[in-house]
Amino acid sequence: MYIKVPYGMIPRHYQVDFLKAVRKGQNVCSVIHRRAGKDVISVQAWLLRALTRVGTHVYLFPLIQQARAVIWKGMDFDGKPFLAAIPEILIAKKNEARMEIELINGSRMVLGGSNNYNGLMGTNPVP
Repeated sequence: MYIKVPYGMIPRHYQVDFLKAVRKGQNVCSVIHRRAGKDVISVQAWLLRALTRVGTHVYLFPLIQQARAVIWKGMDFDGKPFLAAIPEILIAKKNEARMEIELINGSRMVLGGSNNYNGLMGTNPVP
């Protein structure tokens, strides 16, 4: 099976270097304007990391409610859910209450809030 990441999108020119750095295993920081596709490309990077290295991959927001509203329930400008960036064929389990996705390779993708970091204790996230 071959799935290309980014999945279901064509990255904008300023998102390409971001994804190249993630693919190399580098940590990245992207400072771009509103409506520039930060969440779309971040979910793609989150998936890419989870496919590249098996482990628990945490995507943190300031508040756990923001994580649920923006990524778990949110949609892009065209009405496409952000989680549609994760192909169903790669998902082994999805836990709505905990906002966790387990991939078929054994990686866990976890959404959380820094206001509730104690809820992530013991998960041993990948750095």
